[in-house]
Amino acid sequence: MTIDFEGMVHNERRKVVKLMQTALDLDIDLDEYVEIGVNQSSGNVWLMHYDYNFVLYMPIYGDDVWVMTTDNMTGEEFEERLDELEMDTEIIKAWARKEVS
Repeated sequence: MTIDFEGMVHNERRKVVKLMQTALDLDIDLDEYVEIGVNQSSGNVWLMHYDYNFVLYMPIYGDDVWVMTTDNMTGEEFEERLDELEMDTEIIKAWARKEVS
């Protein structure tokens, strides 16, 4: 797992912990295929795993966890609050493949 703590403030570190716990709750292994960081443009704290076609993130304001995926053909991004996807990894993966709306 790679975490870029350089320059992170307390609130961002707190969000890293929440994202890690959320990933574990979704049975996503926190292994060498995980990266965690802060988007310097938006301030979002994100967690991605190379084996999944979605990213978990928390916006700069608020404590909700969001899920985002990108259409590989168009580059269009889709996002949904995690609690609207029932905290189920299979539902999230299906949503990211656009099998559910």
